[in-house]
Amino acid sequence: MNNLIKYLIYVFSFIFIILFTYIIYGSKSYKINLIIQKIYKFLNNFPISRSYVSKISYRYRLISPCHSKTIARKTVSTCIISWSISICAFLLIFISNRRLITLITVGFAIYIINSEVASRLAKKHEIKLLTEMQKMLEDIVHYFYMDYRIDNAIYRAREKLSQDMKAAVDQIYDLLLSTDREEGLREYYDNVPNKYLRTFVSQCIGLMEHGDQVIDGKLLFIRNLENLQREIDIEIDKQQRLNMEFMGVILCVVSPIFCIELVKQFAISIKENMFDFYYGRWGFLLDLCLLLIISSIYIIMRKSAEYTSFHQSSHKWLLRIDRIGLVKKAMDNYCTKNASKQERLQRKLRNNGSNIKARYFVLRSFILAISVFILSVGITIYLHQYSRSRQLLVKEENLEVLIPTVKEVHYDSIAHTIETYTRKYIERPDIIPNNSHDMVDRLKKDGIIYSPLVAEAIAEDILDRVIKYQNDYFSFLDLVICLYISILAYYLPKILLKYSGIVSKDAMEDEVNQFNALIGMLMYNDTMTVKQILQEMESFAVVFKQSIRICIDEYGSDDIYALIKLKEREPYEPFRRIVDNLIRCDEMPISMAFNEIQVDRDGYISKRKLANEKSIKKRVIRAYVLAALPFLLLFSYGLMPVLISAIKEINLILNELQNTVW
Repeated sequence: MNNLIKYLIYVFSFIFIILFTYIIYGSKSYKINLIIQKIYKFLNNFPISRSYVSKISYRYRLISPCHSKTIARKTVSTCIISWSISICAFLLIFISNRRLITLITVGFAIYIINSEVASRLAKKHEIKLLTEMQKMLEDIVHYFYMDYRIDNAIYRAREKLSQDMKAAVDQIYDLLLSTDREEGLREYYDNVPNKYLRTFVSQCIGLMEHGDQVIDGKLLFIRNLENLQREIDIEIDKQQRLNMEFMGVILCVVSPIFCIELVKQFAISIKENMFDFYYGRWGFLLDLCLLLIISSIYIIMRKSAEYTSFHQSSHKWLLRIDRIGLVKKAMDNYCTKNASKQERLQRKLRNNGSNIKARYFVLRSFILAISVFILSVGITIYLHQYSRSRQLLVKEENLEVLIPTVKEVHYDSIAHTIETYTRKYIERPDIIPNNSHDMVDRLKKDGIIYSPLVAEAIAEDILDRVIKYQNDYFSFLDLVICLYISILAYYLPKILLKYSGIVSKDAMEDEVNQFNALIGMLMYNDTMTVKQILQEMESFAVVFKQSIRICIDEYGSDDIYALIKLKEREPYEPFRRIVDNLIRCDEMPISMAFNEIQVDRDGYISKRKLANEKSIKKRVIRAYVLAALPFLLLFSYGLMPVLISAIKEINLILNELQNTVW
């Protein structure tokens, strides 16, 4: 079997290398592109892979407005890499040890592998694109000074760009040469989510429509492009630092999943009678708890390393469930009785950048609790059945511990005796002997004769197995434990939301700094309005996105009232200061209302970098603390049961010695 697994891994790895090489380096070939397009179309339409593929392609579109063929190529390559590693993990883990807990372990491993591979590849592409965008802005500034025409500068800078970036620049160039630039800009905003490209396009359109002006002896357009370059530089530094720091941390968190079996074997090698514990009911439960804890820590790590929500779910399945009559009535009653709690929960969700409604969040928690309850009941019943089946089987290691003086040639006959009488008394509990002495007499009566010591050990083992079998059933205590686990599952999303709130504070600070930098580029434009500033802020926002969107929708009816409501919705003080300045724009020019931003520009950049450094350090320190937990749990899992068992045996020996008459 092991040789077959190795052979399969070698063959699959060879096929994977060929496919991956063709996709990456043979992408210019028409036939290869055609194959990639067909694979992408198939995966995008196949029910099982549709959601996964759409999330990956959506993320690449969010990073940059690449050509559809480029999106398909990157999506297919990501799928091939993640699925290939997942299949290798399945072959290595499950096929070599076919058990339910191993299958569950493989499921957790595949989830983490797919999530990590997709995130790493997309992040690598994003950093590459930001670096190229920064170089592009440098070239545009250089070429702009030749004839002070932005369209010519973009055209000249285009020649040095990669194919992905050329596709983005071509869209911008066509937009600048279009007859209706305002309509084109609105369409561009609707189709291109990249905030830096949107800001650059906005500056170019403003330059072509209204011209340039000199501020403090420097062209405003050049000044804004330099500020945009600084923002991109800060973002690149942040992404590279987080990517590097969290790579090792996440590896430390995930690696214990693949070491559980090794730890079990190590513990059994120390104390052989621990086999029943680690491969029995308690071992299964401890394995499951360890996997759940590691997965929860991984999710928290991923949120810390990468705050931005790349795929906003529409939660259609929750909407369908909520339409069911009984569910709708129950949720209406709950939301009515807990209106204030729902309002606070909605505020927390909005602050965390989540687009789910509080009602659906609670409904999802109830569904999770019910699902966990059903699953825990099923697992408990399975464990009882598994434990009962183990009582009917006698293995060699059991006999070595039970009767160490017996030779191996007698193991089969003793095992057959124990199994036969155990099954007999389980089927007919009315004829069970009262004690081990009666059991020994019964064996002698049936013609099964061993030495007194061996017969006594066999009799005690048979009675012990029968009693364990009879007491192994789904009890009321099991039901209470399952209910308790389901209650914990209900509160788990709220616990994760609370931690996300800690992470979101760092994101709030980062967003406010970006808002200040953005407003610093827009404030000297005489045609700029407060509503346009809000729209630009929305393109940068994640945490404050929903609140700003509501403010924009309400702005047409009463602008001051909409800004005041925005201030009330968001309690974060630095953001409120920005809103205060927006309100002041009703009485004075925007440049005067936000004059504090430009008072100490160099000092502001230094503070921005320092704040970015502190934010990264806080995330990394939290990650280091959490990363130590899986290894501590794995260490305890390997040694604590062995130590507890050894201490119990020592206490039994001491008690026997004390009761022995010398």
